[in-house]
Amino acid sequence: MASPPWTYAFGWSPEPVASAALRGPRVVTTPRLPGFPYVPGVSGRNDFHVALAGVFFPAVFVPFTALLAAYHSFFPDLDDDHRRWGRRLSVLVALDLLIALLAYGGHAATLHRADDPFAPNLAIGVQFEHGVRGSGATVAATTADSPAARAGLHRGDVIVALDGSPVATPEALRTQIRGGHPGQGRRLQLRRADAEIAVVVVPDFRRLRRPLGRSLFARDSSIAPSPAWHLGSLELACAVLSSVTLAALWIVSRRRSSAAGALLGAVVLVLLGSSAAVYALARVLLWRIGPSLGVTLVLLVASPMAMGLLALVARSRLLRADALAPVPPPSHSLAGGVALGAWYLVTGTARLGWLLPFLSTCLHLPSERGAVQDMAAQVEFGVSGAVLIALAVAVAAPLGEELLFRGVLLPGLLRWWSPRWAIAATATLFGALHVSQYGLGALAVVFYGLVFGWARIATGRLAAPIVLHGTMNALILAALAAALHRAG
Repeated sequence: MASPPWTYAFGWSPEPVASAALRGPRVVTTPRLPGFPYVPGVSGRNDFHVALAGVFFPAVFVPFTALLAAYHSFFPDLDDDHRRWGRRLSVLVALDLLIALLAYGGHAATLHRADDPFAPNLAIGVQFEHGVRGSGATVAATTADSPAARAGLHRGDVIVALDGSPVATPEALRTQIRGGHPGQGRRLQLRRADAEIAVVVVPDFRRLRRPLGRSLFARDSSIAPSPAWHLGSLELACAVLSSVTLAALWIVSRRRSSAAGALLGAVVLVLLGSSAAVYALARVLLWRIGPSLGVTLVLLVASPMAMGLLALVARSRLLRADALAPVPPPSHSLAGGVALGAWYLVTGTARLGWLLPFLSTCLHLPSERGAVQDMAAQVEFGVSGAVLIALAVAVAAPLGEELLFRGVLLPGLLRWWSPRWAIAATATLFGALHVSQYGLGALAVVFYGLVFGWARIATGRLAAPIVLHGTMNALILAALAAALHRAG
């Protein structure tokens, strides 16, 4: 293998390279440079991992990464492995160049303003009731000395239009109000009892987090309920589409292979069974307690726990039926795979933090907040609420989702597909089931699924994606807590 030209600068002299006719079969050796643990150009894999840090210093790293990409792609006497890493480095150069343009082109404030869910936004000071059928936004309460209170809005009023445009949901109304200008009067069309009236409100910048009531389980109809028991049109469409797709695949695959039918049937039963179990629990809690922050948090814990328990049962039955393929021999230790996966997550998330807002702006598609962020933007949790959230997000969700996707679905797909395609298919389904929660942000979930799947294959152990998933979710919770602290 020809040596990178810059290695001569370090005083290392490579062996003479014989002509193609004399040197025989290509043997790729890895030169060792005493005192230098990393030499650019020697290993495409190492170069790629170093270049991932470029997202933190795009102006400095883009030329460096471009040089590495050009070397691995075009330098003579390199093998196919170098060419492959050269293509990956070229993609990385394109992404980091776009990020550099966004970071230093004056667009940073525009793209990242909406990323802080607790920054002051234009609002009118209203909490809405959720789970109300029909269009419009039903007022549950108004904040004292708010634009809504000064305009005379009362509990039970239904806002049906804003500036002549129909209001479909409370979330749509909030988005329309945030899109206005400070000091601009907005005309609300209200339905109060049997009459329709019009009022003008002037939104102002405010934070609307309310202190926790008497207890975590005090009845509060303004708390957004869990999608586990109240399905809006988008959530219902995603659930139905996913179920129908999996059911169709199950019918087709069952005719071709009993193992494929067993696998997809198990995934369908786990998804539908966990949803049905949580729905039943929700109806009981709502009947006995009523809507409250505590009920919503309990359902957030119960949903992934039910999924995990059913996934364990499905995995046991599929193993007995020989429907799960063995994972290929591991290429990394558990610690090494987790460390490298964490590096992928850190650098990938940093890039997504720039690219998703850019895509959202270009495509005019929303990147929704998750259920925990929505609740945190409405009301304080308290200590008991924080414990339930940590249990749901950092423990139950990683266990339940990884048991299903990387413990059942991924090994099952390995019977017919290569690891690369099995990882991609599993990550795509993983992201698709989060579209209703995060909108365009589900692309980030797909990326996380790719990393978790890689960790499962690279280490051969299910513990790797569980640890990565739990750690990532815990860090997201820490960032959420930090944002809450900054917001006061």
